[in-house]
Parts: sequence; C-alpha cells; structure tokens
Amino acid sequence: MLSLVPVILLCQSIRQQSDLGSPFDRVRVLAEMTEKKYQERAAADVHFEKMEFLERYNRVITAMKEFTDAYNATQGNVLPVKKVAAITKAFEALQKTESWRRSMGLTTAGKR
Repeated sequence: MLSLVPVILLCQSIRQQSDLGSPFDRVRVLAEMTEKKYQERAAADVHFEKMEFLERYNRVITAMKEFTDAYNATQGNVLPVKKVAAITKAFEALQKTESWRRSMGLTTAGKR
C-alpha cells in the first residue's frame, strides 16, 4: 500500500503538467502574449505621435491667429516681430515631430 502512494503522486503530477500543455504550447502562448503586447505598444506609439502632431499643429495655428490679431489691431502699420518669432518657433517644433519627418521622407516608418 505504501508503495502505491509515490506512484499515485507521480501520476498526478504528470497529469497536472499535461493540463498546462506541452512546453511548445507554453512557448506559443508566451509568443502570443508578447505579440499582443507589441501590438498594444505600437498602437499607443501611433496614438502618441498623432496627439503630439496635433498639439504642435494647433500651436502653429494659434500663433498665426495671434499674429493676425496683433497685425490687424495696428491696421497693418506695425509688424508684430514677437508674434512672427512665435510662429517660427511653433513651426520648428512641428517639423521635429516624427509624423512630419516621415511625411517629408526624412525618416522611414520603421526608424526611431
């Protein structure tokens, strides 16, 4: 009777391991999880790039509107140099986005 206990325990452990699947199944599951995390990260990166581009684009538009308002307030008699500098700074920031650089052919989609 005592000699059956180790055999029974051995059989149970083998059965439990087979419930987890073969080592190949575990590797496949791990690969699928890694691929899913990669896809989620890629989607997050795309979203971040889009939001960064939109934010910087909106800064350019705001700077242009402020320039226009300041220029029109003087009825075209004074050029608001500080507003021109703000437009330049906002546009340069826009040009530094990955989306802008890719659209101009300066980088490829895979490069970071």
